[in-house]
Amino acid sequence: MNPKAPNASDFALTFESYGLTFALGEIGVLDYMPAGSMIIGREGRHSEFMSAKETLAAMDREGVEYFSTIAPIRSSAAHLEELFDDMDKVMARFKTQEKITEEDLKQAYSLIAQIQDEYRRFGHGYTDTVFLESENNAAKQEALEFVAAHKNDIRLRYDKVVFTVDGALPTILNKVSQQFAMEGDDATWYLQKEILGLFKGERVDAVHLLARRKAYVFYKISPGRSYLFYEGTEALMFIEQFGGLTVPEGASEIRGKTANPGPVVRGAVRVINSNYADMESVEKKMAQMQKGDILVATVTAPDLMPACQKAAAIITDVGGLLSHGAIISRELGIPAIVDTQIASKVLKDGDMVEVDTENGIVRKI
Repeated sequence: MNPKAPNASDFALTFESYGLTFALGEIGVLDYMPAGSMIIGREGRHSEFMSAKETLAAMDREGVEYFSTIAPIRSSAAHLEELFDDMDKVMARFKTQEKITEEDLKQAYSLIAQIQDEYRRFGHGYTDTVFLESENNAAKQEALEFVAAHKNDIRLRYDKVVFTVDGALPTILNKVSQQFAMEGDDATWYLQKEILGLFKGERVDAVHLLARRKAYVFYKISPGRSYLFYEGTEALMFIEQFGGLTVPEGASEIRGKTANPGPVVRGAVRVINSNYADMESVEKKMAQMQKGDILVATVTAPDLMPACQKAAAIITDVGGLLSHGAIISRELGIPAIVDTQIASKVLKDGDMVEVDTENGIVRKI
C-alpha cells in the first residue's frame, strides 16, 4: 500500500510534545481531534496537525457560537468535574482489584472518550476569534474570563487522566500489562480494539509493535471515530510525502501572535519542552534556567510552571490567546508570543533574542 499524504502547506502545527504514548495518540484522534487532523509519531516526538483552511476555520466558527454566553461553558466545566470524579473512582477500584474485566476496561475507555470530547472545546483553536471580539461584548467577555480563571485547574485534572505517569491511562495499561504478562511497555503500543482483544486471547504480532516504535500516523479525514492508520515503513512514506513544517535556515526573525503585550524584552533563550518519558531531564533544565531568560517551548503546560516563573518572556510554537502559555503570561505579567510554528526549532539555548510583542516578532540579536 502506498499511503497518500495531503499537502503540508494546507496544515498548521497545533500541538507537539515528547514522550507521549502511542495509545494516547489514538485516544486523541478518536475523541479529541476533529476531522481534517492528524497525529504523527516518530523518534519520541508527537506532533498534531490540522487543516488550516477547513478544520481550524470550522473550530473557530463553533467557538464563536459556543462561547457567546457563559451558560454552556459553566455546563461543560461542571460536567468535566463529574467525569473526572467518576474516573477517580474507577481508578481507585482498579488499584484494589486483582484483575479487571473487559467491561471494566470498556467503562474506563468510555469515560476517557467523554472527557476528551468535553475538554476539546477548551482548546485554543475554539477561542481566538471570540477573544478578539470580546472587548466590546460583555457576554463573550464573561464567558472567556470564566475559561481563563478555570482552564488551568481543569487542565491539571485532565493531565491526570492522559498525560502523567501515574494518570488514568498509564494505570490502565500497566494493569493490563501485568494481567496478561506482557513484555515491557508493549501495552502502550496497542490500539484500543487490540487491548480489548486480549480478553479473547488475541495478541499483536511483535512485527507490528516494532513497526509502530519506528513511526506511526493517525489521520482523521471524516467526522466520527474512524481514521486512517499507518505504521512503520508506510508511516515513514506518509511522513516523507507530507513533509510537515519547513524551517527556514538562518532565520533572524520569527513571527507569531501576541498573547500578552509588554515592553521590548531582551534575553538568552532557554528551549525547554515537556517530555513525559523523561521528566527528570526537564526538571534539570528548569533548575539550570536563570531568572530573566526567555522561555522557548513547542507548547507550555503545567509541568513547565517553574520555567514560566523564571522567564522574562514566553515564546511558543503553538497555542492561542487562551492557551496555557497565554494565560500564564498574563497572570505573571510577562510578554508572550505564541503560534510561531518554528521558534523552538530555529532558536537554540544561549541565543540572544529581542521579544517585540507590539509587532509579534522575535528577533535574533
